[in-house]
Amino acid sequence: MEKGEKSMLVQTAFIECPPESSEQVAAALIDVVGHVSANEPETVEYIVLRCDTEGADTLFTTIEHFRNQAALDRHNASVAVAQFLDVAGPLLSTPITITLSTQIAEKTKV
Repeated sequence: MEKGEKSMLVQTAFIECPPESSEQVAAALIDVVGHVSANEPETVEYIVLRCDTEGADTLFTTIEHFRNQAALDRHNASVAVAQFLDVAGPLLSTPITITLSTQIAEKTKV
């Protein structure tokens, strides 16, 4: 971020499912990323992480950067999010945990 540039909003979601459901949940998340890429120009970045630990549920983490509150609201109300919840919701082992943060600094490699 450049000095004086307005901070972005960052939504982080923690999504847990049993290992036997992980491929279906992963596919549903990949579909969301496709929708975001094609339809959400004010979603600056959308990262999906996967953590498989033997003997534990699979944990997916999304890190979503939005230019403003309106972009975040549009994303959360999108068809893609609704479809994800329809497909993956019944497969999850716990409710999705979401945090909302304001980005205050960054370092990126070009």
